Amino acid sequence: MAGATEHPPSRGDPSDPISSKGGILRIDSLAAAARARVFARGLGFALLALAMTLGPVAIAQGEGRLYGVVRDAVDQRPLAGARVTLVEAGWALVTDSTGRYAFDDPAAGPHDLAVRLVGYRARTVHALVPASGPLAIDIALHPEPVRLPRVDVRMPIALPRPVSPDSATTHDRELEAPALRQHPLLAEPDAFQALVGTDVALDPETPSGLHVHGGAADQTGYLLDGIPMHQPYHAAGITSAWNPDVLSLLRLWSTRPAPDGTDHLSGTVEGSLRAFGPSARAQVALSTTQARLAVDGPLGGAGAGYGLALRSGIHDLFTPKSEDSYLTSVIGDGLARVDVPLGAQRLGLLFAAHDNDVDATAEAAAGGPPGNHEFKWGAQTLGLSLRRAVGAGELRLAVWDARSHGSAVWVLPDTATEVSARRHDTAARLAWVDGATRAALRVERLDTEYRVDGGAVADLAAAPVIPSLSAEHARRVGAATEIGLGASLAALDQRVYPAGQARVSMHAGADGVVSLRYARTRQFTQSLRNPESVVGAVFPASLDLAADASTVPVASGDFVGVDAAGRLGPALRFEVSAWLRDADDLVLVAPRGGAPFATRGFVEGRMDGAGASAGFTLRTARWGGLLDYAYEQVRLHYADSTYVPQHSARHRVSAGVVYFASASTMLRLGAATLFGRRSTTSVGPIEWESCNFLDRGCEFVGSPELADVPRGGTALPDYVRLDLGVRKHWHVALGGRDASITAFLTLTNLLDRANVLTYTRRSAGAAAEPVEMRPLAPLVFGVEGRY
Repeated sequence: MAGATEHPPSRGDPSDPISSKGGILRIDSLAAAARARVFARGLGFALLALAMTLGPVAIAQGEGRLYGVVRDAVDQRPLAGARVTLVEAGWALVTDSTGRYAFDDPAAGPHDLAVRLVGYRARTVHALVPASGPLAIDIALHPEPVRLPRVDVRMPIALPRPVSPDSATTHDRELEAPALRQHPLLAEPDAFQALVGTDVALDPETPSGLHVHGGAADQTGYLLDGIPMHQPYHAAGITSAWNPDVLSLLRLWSTRPAPDGTDHLSGTVEGSLRAFGPSARAQVALSTTQARLAVDGPLGGAGAGYGLALRSGIHDLFTPKSEDSYLTSVIGDGLARVDVPLGAQRLGLLFAAHDNDVDATAEAAAGGPPGNHEFKWGAQTLGLSLRRAVGAGELRLAVWDARSHGSAVWVLPDTATEVSARRHDTAARLAWVDGATRAALRVERLDTEYRVDGGAVADLAAAPVIPSLSAEHARRVGAATEIGLGASLAALDQRVYPAGQARVSMHAGADGVVSLRYARTRQFTQSLRNPESVVGAVFPASLDLAADASTVPVASGDFVGVDAAGRLGPALRFEVSAWLRDADDLVLVAPRGGAPFATRGFVEGRMDGAGASAGFTLRTARWGGLLDYAYEQVRLHYADSTYVPQHSARHRVSAGVVYFASASTMLRLGAATLFGRRSTTSVGPIEWESCNFLDRGCEFVGSPELADVPRGGTALPDYVRLDLGVRKHWHVALGGRDASITAFLTLTNLLDRANVLTYTRRSAGAAAEPVEMRPLAPLVFGVEGRY
């Protein structure tokens, strides 16, 4: 049976770790910075007019086919009515009267093909699907009378695309769960690291939130099954606080507000939880950084289901207990959900929480440390959703209670500063969705508080109630053009804050699209953490304070972008984009102090930026490759000063190759480089090393504060990293069911390069010294199991 290998029966889990439908990994190219906001808007309309004159572009498209015959292994009779499932895609069909099946245009690469029929032993085979042309696989089933559980047939999940050509109302990018394990630049699955590329960035090896289109981390919002989540990120080697084993899809909304999201300037990351299976499932994972457990299954016999997930960071297990330089931490997250049908309605309950408690040595002086820094942050969200089909549309109600906290004890040789922040959102959203039309009413109360003991900042608090009304609609004009329009109004302190978006998309064939976009966004909370401080490497918490009439302003911004995506053959996909954006009334902490958070107040400023990108993704039966380039120029302005934030690199290049030695074995090689980085020199001795198994942990020692120098005034050396990894999975029969075991291993920083995090002076007037990130090549390895 060419192109296929057999393993024992599979449960048909669509989130299998070996999937040909990996992440959207792209390239990015140049753009000139435009500082004047009037010029940015004018150029956006000029680009719109230019693109509309270009007309459709012909794009080559490939086709493939997977087909065969299912037969009785004893007498070779064709078997009609056998259920054949392409597991990773979630596609399912039944054989016809001659035992035949056929899947048109499956994605190239490895797939699990599961076949079941009552009275026969189930079989699953590995198939390597070519990028074009047919692949025939005939399958013989052995008679074995069995009783199978009820099978729920689900609609196929959409293929990952950087820009969707299907509708002007859809998201900008989509990533399926299998791509988290197939990404050439990930040592182990992580929801937020997988989204990095083109217009999305993370601080290398010290993630403190996602930066979209050059924006600060607090300008990105997060949704899980339509319920807002606060600051869902960890530290000490784990970025995302979302357990990757319970996710089915990740969506990025970066050029328009997310339909179910709250207000954020840069964009929204939306996660969807995986569907419940027809029987109970369990998944466990253990690696050098974390331990995970996820279970889900049916709840009764009426279509209800449940899910539970737990995760804990474990890097402390390897830390030398006799050395004070290593971080000590407690890191974990949990999730519980229930989905229950109630007649014509469907009720969903979701609880998600994460917590982080990190201690770091305050000083490395010979006389001994004066104490420890203490950093704590976390969040808890309880959400309820109710959906009911009404006519041709759907009525959706969501109610949530979201809380977050952050606190720190910051120790200097002669003093200590304590800061605490809390946020409590209570909100309700009622939405009507009917095809390409959507309308929503939302009311939310944002109760926030910020307190400092030992600083010059007085206690701050704000608890505004913000009602908002939004509507959007998409309409096709002619055969190849689609227009999407949206607008919203929000009220605060007797003022109305408008927002909206417009998009024109021109389609060429099934996969080619050119889009021009404009968006006006706003944000009602801003963070008082200092993003220029190197302490963000271990304390990424968002210390939010809501807008009010006297202290924190309502931030607003404008975005103009043009992008195009399509195919250059059956296996090669491309994407190019360019954007301009600005934002006003931003809270800037760095100009007023050097501590990791606001202790001496903040200033109001603005931001302008420009960027461009180009990317290519190659996917065949055995090979996958990406090449991704992004150019970005971002500046923050206040009074008569300007600086480049440390999260913005002028050039970002990433490249990776994935090779499937077999349908169950994957090798990967990935490289990431950053050029044109800047930071602000610190004062105070510091020792830093990111999480590193070979060096037995994460290290942070010292009390560095930003020096009294221009912000962003220090150029950093180029960042270069090369990784090599392997994943292998096996299927075994356990208790009459199919189970899988996956092992993975990654060597990071193969070039043994000492990349620079920042520069610091041991004392005022001393020479600046580099703070290196990772002097050794770390090792990450682990195992995963499913049952």
